[in-house]
Amino acid sequence: MPLSRYDIGLLDNVPRPAGGASCYVYNQPTSGITLPTEDGTGYTTPGSWSTSASPLATIYSDSLGADPLPNPFLLDPNGNGWFYAVDGLYTIVFVGSTLAQIDIVADQALVTSSAGGVTLQANGVALSNQALLNIVQGSNITVAANGGNITISGTAAAVQFKVNGTAASSQTVQNLIAGTGTSIVDGGGGNITFSSTSGTIEQVNGTPTSDQTVANFISGPGIAITNPSGGIITIVGTPVYMGSSTPLTAPSIQCGAATLAAGTVTVTLPVAYTSSSTFVVQATLVGAGAAYPVSAQTLTSTTFSLSAYGTSGQVASVAVTSNELTIVSNTNYAVGQQISFSGVGTATFLNGQTVTLDSANGNTFTAPFTNANYGPTADTGSIISINNASGSVYWITVGN
Repeated sequence: MPLSRYDIGLLDNVPRPAGGASCYVYNQPTSGITLPTEDGTGYTTPGSWSTSASPLATIYSDSLGADPLPNPFLLDPNGNGWFYAVDGLYTIVFVGSTLAQIDIVADQALVTSSAGGVTLQANGVALSNQALLNIVQGSNITVAANGGNITISGTAAAVQFKVNGTAASSQTVQNLIAGTGTSIVDGGGGNITFSSTSGTIEQVNGTPTSDQTVANFISGPGIAITNPSGGIITIVGTPVYMGSSTPLTAPSIQCGAATLAAGTVTVTLPVAYTSSSTFVVQATLVGAGAAYPVSAQTLTSTTFSLSAYGTSGQVASVAVTSNELTIVSNTNYAVGQQISFSGVGTATFLNGQTVTLDSANGNTFTAPFTNANYGPTADTGSIISINNASGSVYWITVGN
């Protein structure tokens, strides 16, 4: 183990030999030591030192390292001393009763190389052992020594090319080929961009859809969607008849849209119908997902009225909990139907009220209704369903 010698001759501020002073030797970098500073005018701010400063260096009294030297050690009566240590940078601190202040000396280099001035570093930090530079290979790196020559080589990590999970036949080249409707752009730096070049824009009534990747066709009342294959979709209109699954036979005429007023709608036919023929009226709610029954009747003139009211029933029980109305009746109703109350005996706050059902289970149904909690209480009264609200539009069909 090569060791270098460091000689010491220390004087106090008289000056005279600082015999008996203590000498502390630290490896750099150190902690617990503040170096003195000079302000450019010749005035020096003293440094500071703590007995807990570290790290203390390993030092010897001989060049072979056979005789370890205590750290700290005392200088002789003439202020002289020496120590041996491995090559590196050291900070030396002198403490003595004859010294005016603690003497701190930093960046003391021990070098055995004949060239002198060489400091071994790793990532800019001096190595603790200045007599040995050991180059260690890491992942994907090989280090080969030949005499005084060192060869550092990179070794590629194992890469396996696959297509759809299957290893490609060539493991040295992967050639990406753009197919129909696709473009591939080399963005450099190992980045590859895949893009669709398809010019298809999905629209509904001329307006592009928010999702340009999925077009979902849903059949509504009177519409059938068939053969959704091969990119061809067939949309066919089918008749919808209220209250009957049997189409009207000729002669049949579509009178157009009619707006429901409060309770009834009056329809004017484009032709006169006489009592010698029996004609049936059918009405379909425009835009509704379900058909509401509207009364059919025999025509005797060019005008007629349709009732907006449907199924009637009786109240059996009333309850209100957290602004949710619960009714038990002798009649079943469906979610979404509107019902109106009259003649309710005890829960009179329901008379004249119309609600829209949000749940139905047999003859028990519920609807939002703002009121204090109530019941459940047995009651009597009348219920009638309203086929749809005032202002709704029906498509009227007349036939025999």
